This record gives sequence, C-alpha cells and structure tokens, in this order.
Amino acid sequence: MKANLSLVIAVAVTFFLNLHVASAVTASVSESPSATEAVLYSFLGTADGLYPDAGLVMDTSGNLYGTTAYGGGQGSCILITNLYCGTAFELSPSAGGGYTETVLHGFGAGTDGQNPQANLVLRNGDLYGTTAYGGTHGFGTVFVLARVAGVWKEKVIHNFAGGADDGQTPAAGLVFDKKGNLHGTTNMGGPYPCGDFTCGTVFELSPVTGGGWKESILYTFIGGADGANPLSNLIFDSSGNLYGTTDGGGTSFFGTVFELSPVSGGWTESVIHSFTGGTDGQAPQAGVVFDAKGNLYGATVRGGSTDTGVVFKLSPASGGGWTEAILHSLSGDSQDPGFQSGVIFGGENLYGTTGGTARLGGTVYELIPTKSGPWTITVLYTFNGAPDGSQPHGGLIRGSSGNLYGTTYEGGDLVEPGGGGVVFEVTP
Repeated sequence: MKANLSLVIAVAVTFFLNLHVASAVTASVSESPSATEAVLYSFLGTADGLYPDAGLVMDTSGNLYGTTAYGGGQGSCILITNLYCGTAFELSPSAGGGYTETVLHGFGAGTDGQNPQANLVLRNGDLYGTTAYGGTHGFGTVFVLARVAGVWKEKVIHNFAGGADDGQTPAAGLVFDKKGNLHGTTNMGGPYPCGDFTCGTVFELSPVTGGGWKESILYTFIGGADGANPLSNLIFDSSGNLYGTTDGGGTSFFGTVFELSPVSGGWTESVIHSFTGGTDGQAPQAGVVFDAKGNLYGATVRGGSTDTGVVFKLSPASGGGWTEAILHSLSGDSQDPGFQSGVIFGGENLYGTTGGTARLGGTVYELIPTKSGPWTITVLYTFNGAPDGSQPHGGLIRGSSGNLYGTTYEGGDLVEPGGGGVVFEVTP
C-alpha cells in the first residue's frame, strides 16, 4: 500500500511562507438512496492480478486500463511471500454485457519492473506508467506499453538508480507536458536524508531524437519545510507550473502542497501550504486538482476534527500566498472513514473515495457546494468487502454518462481473507 512508503522526517530547515489557514468545517453526512454499485471485475489473484492500488484511465471506446500491485503469475516478489509482481490490465465492454479482462503485461521482478502502484497514462494509443520496485537497479522504473503487430509489448524507458543523483520508488503516475515530456515524483532518492532513507524527487523524462529518453531531476526534497517523500501525481497549470503534495515535511512535518516553476536554467520550488496536523489536515498522499478559477482542491489521510482526514481548498490570496479552507472534516464513523484518494470534479461537485479500515469498508462520496457555510457531503456507496470490494485506495474517473469508475485494494470474490480487489462502477 502506498501509505507504507511514508517516512518519519527528522531534518528541518528554515523556510518562510505567506499562508492563511481557515478553521475546520464539518458537515453532516447523508447517504444516497438511489446510487448503485456494479462490480465490473473481481480479481482472483493468479494470472489476472491482485490488489489494485491505483485508479483507472478510460479510452474513447470505453475500455478501462489499470494496474495491480501483485498477481500476474510472473516472477517471485520478495515484499510479500508467495505473491507475484503485478500486472497492467485492460477491461473491455462485452457485446452481451459485462466486461472482459486482458492482462497486457505481467511484471516479472526483473528488468521489466515490479509492483506498479500508480495509474496509467494514455497517449496516442500507448500506456505509460511506473513500477515502485524492480528494474536494472531494483529501485523502480518508468515503462511504456505499446501494441506491436496487435500484441501489447512493454518497454522500460527509465530505470531509477537511487543514490544522490536519481530518484527511487516512484509511487505515483505520470503527466505529459505540451512538448511530450513526462513528469513525475519518486517517494525516495536524492542526496538528503529523511530518517533512515532519502527525501524524494521530482523528475522529467524527455524523448531523445533517434530514440530513448533522457532524465532530468527538476527538484530534490531536503526534508524540512520544503516537504518530503511525495506519493502524489503532478498537475500543470496553464503557465507550465507543476503542483503536487508531499506526505511529510513542511514547517510542522505533516506534509505540504508545493509548486514548481520553471526559471532560467532550472526550476524553483515554493510551498503554498504546510499542514499543521491539526484541523487543517495531515499527510496528503494524493494530488490536487484545479477548478476554473485557479483554486486547488485535495484530501488528506489524517488530521481534521477526528484525525481521520479532510477535504481542503487552497485559493490564491489577493496579497500573495494562498488561503486554505476546509470543505469537510471526516467524522471517523463507519460511514465516513479516513481519506485515501484525492478528488475529481463533476460539474461543480467533487467526488472521491475514503479508504476504510483493514479488510472492510470505504466509501464513494459526493461533495456539493452551498452558497454559504460547509459543503454538503453525501455517501454514494459504502463498501462491504465481499463481493463488492473494500478499501478503494485509488482515485476515481468519471465517464461521459456521469458514472464513476475505480478500484478497491481488497474485497471481491477471491476466497481468502480480505479478497483480491475489484474494478467497480458507481451510478450516482
């Protein structure tokens, strides 16, 4: 699980921020009487995959693509005894109803990578992703899956080397810029110590004329007020700036939201919010999203009124800096457990998942803005384990019909404690 990559941060530096923090807001929780869930596929833990830890991507034909952290029938992974090394898969709608799963690649713990924990990115018919481990040095890879004569083939386009000069253990997906360069984060790597490990990086991969890719490290986290150990995807704004979160670091060591801006000869980092671990949240493990007005939205795993997470909004302040507002602070009861994923927009409303407790639970929720006061939260679906799934770690995507698609890490039809996870569809 991605949360297991979080590290205790023990290095501090002085860093000055212009931030404004709003008080926490908790809204009452209601359940939707009409929303329904359908399990599109239940993983059985052999060649088909096991424990999907990330969200999905959909093509224009309605096919869904994703990864599982284990299973696949290849390799001998050492992190958990007797579990295979993960898959990249496709779910295609069947003519008679339902979905058919195809394993596009089973990772083998060798040079092809091991244990993908992030979503895939679709570009020009090819799929790009990361593996947290494996590769030439064992520190993870960036790979591309492309159809060759009708068959999907995997190619590693970067092997992370770790150490002072490269990243290590990428736990997040990738984003393309307008020029076709790839950008992402690694949870560890770089020269700066964070406890027993290192503090992580932001990297860029650029295609090279004649073939291949060249890596550049855009930023290396120090582990103090600048943040540490990112687990999240990145996003671009219209000016080419990058935004993301760190699980640790910051002025209170409870995580940050940061901005990376291109400057002559490199990039510069600014922390736009440093979480205090109190009512404003703690440990953002997913990325952030923009609205049309330039505000950022995200979620944290901990913090808030019951220390089970918040949904937050960051707005540019007129005098500089950013102002945080809490849209919802989780109640911590069985219908409103801690956040794992980030949020997406559907019109003006936000949608997301909560992670649930071990081997049971989790929800899909909708947050609706009001003219004044807290946003209204509605639980669209509560997971029960078997057969509908439990622990939706990955984020959601929204189809053209408005239905929501995602994965759960456990639950489903596999006959073993916890289950092997599912791909689901929720109709609001």
